Amino acid sequence: MGRLYRGQHEPLIPRELFDDVQKAITRPLSQSPRYRHHHPLFKGLIRCAACSGLLVWETKKGHWYGKCPKPRNCSRKQYVREERIRDQLILHIQALRSPAPNLVAWLRAGLMASIELELAAREAGVARLRERQFQLDAKLKTL
Repeated sequence: MGRLYRGQHEPLIPRELFDDVQKAITRPLSQSPRYRHHHPLFKGLIRCAACSGLLVWETKKGHWYGKCPKPRNCSRKQYVREERIRDQLILHIQALRSPAPNLVAWLRAGLMASIELELAAREAGVARLRERQFQLDAKLKTL
C-alpha cells in the first residue's frame, strides 16, 4: 500500500463548498431533484377537504385537474380544476384586510430592508468570487 502525504497547498475551493457537493452527489436518488416537463401551480400545496391527502395533478385537454390520491378511502371522488382553486384563493386573499393602517407600511419597509441586505450580501459574494477567479486565473497563467 502507498504512503499518505498531507497536502501543503492552498485549497482551490472552500471546504464548505466541497462538503456541499459531496452531500449532493451522495444523496439517494429518491431525494434528488428530478426534471419534470410539467409543473402544476398548486403541486404539494392543496389538500383534500375530506381526507387531508395532498391532491395529485394531471392535465386533460389543456387544463390541470386535481384529485384526491386516496379515492377508495375518501368521499370526494371528483376532479377540481386548477382555475377554480385559483379563483377561490384570490377571493380569500382579497378579503384580507390589515388590522392596523400602519402595519402594511411597516411590513413593506421591513421587507425592503431585508431584500436590500440580501442583495448587498449577494453582491459582496459575487465580488469575492470574481476576486478568487482572478487569483486562480493568475495561477493558471504561471503554470
